[in-house]
Amino acid sequence: MQQEILPFVQRNLAGSFAADAVLHDRETLTLGVANFNPRKFIPIDDEDLGDEDSRKRKNQIKAFTLPFAEFLPWHGASWESYFTGHLGFTQRYHEISLFEEIDARRDQERVRFYSLYLAGGVHKELWSNWRLSAELGGSVRRIEQRYSYNNSISQQFQPLFDGILSNFSLNAWMLEPKVALEYQKRWSRHKFRYRSRLSQLYGESFGSAVSAHQFTIQGSYWRNTAAYSHPLGRLWDVSLAGQLSWSRVDLTGHTRQALETPHYYELGFDLLMGTGAYGKGWLDNLNIGLIFNYGSAIKGGSLVLNYNTY
Repeated sequence: MQQEILPFVQRNLAGSFAADAVLHDRETLTLGVANFNPRKFIPIDDEDLGDEDSRKRKNQIKAFTLPFAEFLPWHGASWESYFTGHLGFTQRYHEISLFEEIDARRDQERVRFYSLYLAGGVHKELWSNWRLSAELGGSVRRIEQRYSYNNSISQQFQPLFDGILSNFSLNAWMLEPKVALEYQKRWSRHKFRYRSRLSQLYGESFGSAVSAHQFTIQGSYWRNTAAYSHPLGRLWDVSLAGQLSWSRVDLTGHTRQALETPHYYELGFDLLMGTGAYGKGWLDNLNIGLIFNYGSAIKGGSLVLNYNTY
């Protein structure tokens, strides 16, 4: 049985680890605190804009990222070095209906990811308004999958699937090098920014003797973003700006498989708030806005709330 489903399990687990890396890379994919189907409000009949299935899928996913960064003492006239990383937690919970005409009870699946990412990098000023960044990072990730067989028919498959498809834990390490080229132009208090960033993934699973849980993870994602910020004034010691952004993300390997597309688009409308003296060095800015994902497995609209993003 294990040999028959071996490629299927390996492919899906590798895609799940790749998807978790993308989810916690805040430059690549954004999940919101609330999700909606934009086709209910926008008179455009295009399934790539979103639907009820994608809204429900996004609502099943909860992702929390705690980022940190610090400049290092090594620097020169036109370059600086830094250390960065993040802790990540992802959970997906959903109920599964099987053989409802025989037994209406639903099975339940809960998948949790825990991750630690650490990296060092360099910013290099090239010429007027242009900057090159290179970063070499690595992560350790752990998946814990728990499946409740509540349906009397599915319970018959539990001895076959437990420990392979269900109710297992697994670890993986990943190397994640990144390189980015950025152009930024300021005039008065306006700002235009273009950023192109290529990220690679390579890793392997470890900590399991099950053949289906031994696999390699490979993929890449290339994000191109253009953003314009317009000043809106100040409120007390908080600077306010509106931002319009557009991004295209191209995917290969297991990242492409996980998001079910070779590329997708994001359109964002944000209110940016600089915290001024209130942040005291740890909270530089907040932003709240709307983002629309077009063409991926988690397409649709989201209300987003982020910090320290610009």
